[in-house]
This record gives sequence, structure tokens and C-alpha cells, in this order.
Amino acid sequence: MNRGTGESKVANGAGTRKATPPQIICYNKFMKIKVKVITNSSQERVEYRESENIYKIWTHTKPIKGEATKRARALLAEYLHLSKHLVVLVSGKTSRIKTFEIKKDIDKT
Repeated sequence: MNRGTGESKVANGAGTRKATPPQIICYNKFMKIKVKVITNSSQERVEYRESENIYKIWTHTKPIKGEATKRARALLAEYLHLSKHLVVLVSGKTSRIKTFEIKKDIDKT
């Protein structure tokens, strides 16, 4: 992830391409997004699938004692350029499909 440019690199079979995360617009105090977590992956990455309206997160960690959920939350926060405390798990604690709530950063309004 390139912090200075606000872009992340997503691997595709032929090399890498630059990808920017979808814009987050908060009309209220929060928004909810769906995430599918794939554990025990050889690489860690985050992709937004517009056709499915879902984020897919691949992580190295195993789904034991919530470690994969914690790592998915950290990866999602990094991908969206937010602090981890603004990304809160709402549902799907033990499921592969999770719902996260993105809180509005009061300091930036």
C-alpha cells in the first residue's frame, strides 16, 4: 500500500495494477459494509467486488479465537485509510460473511 499516493496495489496474474478504494460517503454517523473473509491465504489483500457489492479480504491467519476477524478488521481499516477504532464488527463473529460498521470520524468533519 502506498500511503503517500492514497493508492493500493492489487496483484493480478500479469503483474500489479493500481487500485483505489471506493469512495466512502457518510451521510449520517456511520455506514455498514459487507465483507467476505478468506482465511489461510498465501497472501493478504483486500478487493472490492462491485458486481457483488462486497469486500473480499484474504488473510494469512487461521479462524481460531477471532484472530482472522481481527486481522480482517485491520486490513479493511488500512485499505480504507481509516483508524481501526472506526471499523467495528456488527455481525458475523464466527461467519465468513461479516458486516462492519464504519463510524464517521468526528475530527475530520
